[in-house]
Amino acid sequence: MTQTSQSSEQPLLTIAIPTYNRSRCLAQLLEILAPQLAGESRIELVISDNASPDDTSTVVASFRGKGLSLIYDREEKNIGPDANFLKCFREARGKYVWIFGDDDIILPGSLRKVLDLLSENECDLIHVGFLGSSGTLVLERFSCVQIKAEIIENSSEMVKRANHSLSFISANIVNRDRVLANIERPLDELIGTNLLQLGWVYTALNYYIRGIHITGPLVAARDSATPDFDFVRVFGPKFVSITDRWLNEPKLRKIIINSVLKTFMPFCLIRSRRIRNDCVNNLSTERVASSAFRRYALYWAYNYPIITLPLWMAEFYWKFVQICNTLERRLRQLRIIMKPGTIRRTLALQTKPRAH
Repeated sequence: MTQTSQSSEQPLLTIAIPTYNRSRCLAQLLEILAPQLAGESRIELVISDNASPDDTSTVVASFRGKGLSLIYDREEKNIGPDANFLKCFREARGKYVWIFGDDDIILPGSLRKVLDLLSENECDLIHVGFLGSSGTLVLERFSCVQIKAEIIENSSEMVKRANHSLSFISANIVNRDRVLANIERPLDELIGTNLLQLGWVYTALNYYIRGIHITGPLVAARDSATPDFDFVRVFGPKFVSITDRWLNEPKLRKIIINSVLKTFMPFCLIRSRRIRNDCVNNLSTERVASSAFRRYALYWAYNYPIITLPLWMAEFYWKFVQICNTLERRLRQLRIIMKPGTIRRTLALQTKPRAH
């Protein structure tokens, strides 16, 4: 492990970046992050290199040479993504920890907003708004955005706001001190699931007192999943099993699983069928998905038709699902306006990040 000077006092926030073989993405992230960290003593920046075979170490050295204060830890051999995430969480010193994907971006001007919120409010979980991109990130697309932060004092309401994106590692900041004080199961049992981050997110929800939900994108996310990534198996049996074992309140489990079934899983299923549409693959997908979700009515309404219908009919059904989700989202927004009882106060934040 190598590092530049770090304060002996506990940082307010640790930003830990687990990385592997993505030096170009990491360079773009650090290029935008470095100006936001200039003169900022409240943050510890950690980069955990999982034995990258590319020039990641050279990229990190170049930013350190420019004065970016950071801790750099490189493994001698690849320990797997989950183990690298866990190492980041365990070795972080900050009161809050933000495990951040090496292929995502903390948008210009965003970090100060997050720090101010953390300084002024004691929270268990902070969910950060994001927008996704399937290719090159065009930062101008995120300019002139209006940011709104809401303090949520009800775990059910927080889960309804964040939904299935509680599993998106770059969108969630947790109070590490409170997680470590309350965690009920060993995080090591989640290694190999591709969902280890749910361990600390669900622990934060189990002992939830207060959180912040930030709308408006502070994070730009790439869709960089490899073609062999098995979304159905990960967000089917594995996701359901972890949610059942790690999340204590049945009501919260139901909200999260239903969100996956209504929004995320239909998208994954139609994308999978567009790439590989054959009877063997469809049968395997149906078997895995049904084993995980058969007890949920929404699976049969939102997912099963997309798996089993001919592709051209599945495409039409996917459009129908999107329309249903849009209508439900707008109705929910209207109900929030009419009955904001679970929100203590709204913090109006405005920022106009500019591309670097």
